[in-house]
Amino acid sequence: MAVLVNCTCGSEPVCEPGAIGSRNWNVCCFNCGARSATFVNRTEAVMSWNQIIADNQKVVERPAVTGVIDQAIQLIRNRQSVS
Repeated sequence: MAVLVNCTCGSEPVCEPGAIGSRNWNVCCFNCGARSATFVNRTEAVMSWNQIIADNQKVVERPAVTGVIDQAIQLIRNRQSVS
């Protein structure tokens, strides 16, 4: 059984089935309201949730990359401070 990782807000999410008799599962964080897509079984729902959390952590941990627009803004600011 796949282990469910905590939400990016730090709370423990819940993996729950949908309507009685249906085969649809999703993961939900009751603290912040984050929710996964719906899947036909628990394992797929948990694996999808865990991948989303891992991807979000990579984005947060990635160092800031200066883009072209950021460079242009910095150049304009530098020109204004010299004048």
